[in-house]
Amino acid sequence: MNFRKLMLTVVSALMIWKSLMFITHSEVLVTVVLTADMEPAYYRGDILLSTFYENDPVLAGDLVVFTLNSAAFPIVHRVIISQEKADGDYYILTKGDYNPQDDRALYNAGQYYLHKSDLTGRVRGYVPYIGMVIIFLNDFTNLWDYLMIILNLQLVELE
Repeated sequence: MNFRKLMLTVVSALMIWKSLMFITHSEVLVTVVLTADMEPAYYRGDILLSTFYENDPVLAGDLVVFTLNSAAFPIVHRVIISQEKADGDYYILTKGDYNPQDDRALYNAGQYYLHKSDLTGRVRGYVPYIGMVIIFLNDFTNLWDYLMIILNLQLVELE
């Protein structure tokens, strides 16, 4: 009986998550700030909430979420140059607030600007420091494994 409740909870959470992805048009709804690149605006451990509406213009000063082939996780940086092309696409140059240089060194080989197709979201809000739990669990991967074992043992005891 408890297993059914657990499965119902998991399925409900997934449905809510997918619904939010549909409503916000964003593949990356939540991003945890992992580095100091965006200080003093956002600090390590802050959770950033994003949306992505195709028709919204990309303006200098916007905080955008993008992924690159070379990056294992989404990157959130500020747009410093945004130039709209005739076809509606953009030339976008980004930079972390704390970084001394723009992000061209991060972009894929031969790529000097991002395009709108590289973006996966635009930051709309944040929750401070809550993401430190995720950073802590990622930094100490054994803790994550132990936590999963404990949760599995709890589930076995419930049955």
